[in-house]
Amino acid sequence: MANADVADLVIDMRYNGGGLLDIVAELGYMIAGASATSGRTAFKVEFNDKHQVVDPFTDEAIKPKLFFNRVLVQSGSLGAALPSLNLSRVFVLTTIDTRSASEVLMNAQQGVDVEVIQIGGTTCGKPCGFYSTDNCGTTYSSVNFRSLNALGFGDYGDGFSPADNNPIDEVILPGCNLPEDLNHSLGDPDEELLYAALRYRLDPTYWSIRTTPASTTPTLQAHTEPTSHIESGLAHLTITPLGSTPGR
Repeated sequence: MANADVADLVIDMRYNGGGLLDIVAELGYMIAGASATSGRTAFKVEFNDKHQVVDPFTDEAIKPKLFFNRVLVQSGSLGAALPSLNLSRVFVLTTIDTRSASEVLMNAQQGVDVEVIQIGGTTCGKPCGFYSTDNCGTTYSSVNFRSLNALGFGDYGDGFSPADNNPIDEVILPGCNLPEDLNHSLGDPDEELLYAALRYRLDPTYWSIRTTPASTTPTLQAHTEPTSHIESGLAHLTITPLGSTPGR
């Protein structure tokens, strides 16, 4: 991500079930850069009306979590400055398995005016999180809070959905509803979701959706250009789930 020539970023979160929210603050900074995120909220946790000032689990004042420009978690390089791409838009590849912290990242980027273009299926719809609590050998992870972005938005309980998916209650994002392509490996530029992102960069009108007689599932028109012609200036990042962690 240190490559200053990168013009766009594709984040593959189709199987990412979430993780540490602090990773959202780090990755969000690396995408949007200092000018968009300096002093701004990556996310803020919101409890019920009985706990609006103090976090009932930490006994600390509830404050917005700002974007991080230095390594604070999950690394041996604590305190090291993070690189950034200073992008104004990001492509996100999604499925129903995209949830929790992955959706918080999508919401956080929109909160600082980064355009999120969604390719794939509607996300799970999990704006809420938890502090895990142990009791007699059993760990309970009850829903404790929801997450809001810098604009105070967190109402995506029905998920984020590409605009052409005819969403009803979902949050609508620009993009393209596409089914999984199981005939290509993840990261293969001919894999349908990644190819759509690559092609869109050259021609935003490319997403011409058709319905086959045997199915009502929208599909992308056949590839018309070699992927080698359309990859310049794009970075592709696959996010690996971090597993269940406190503060998720």
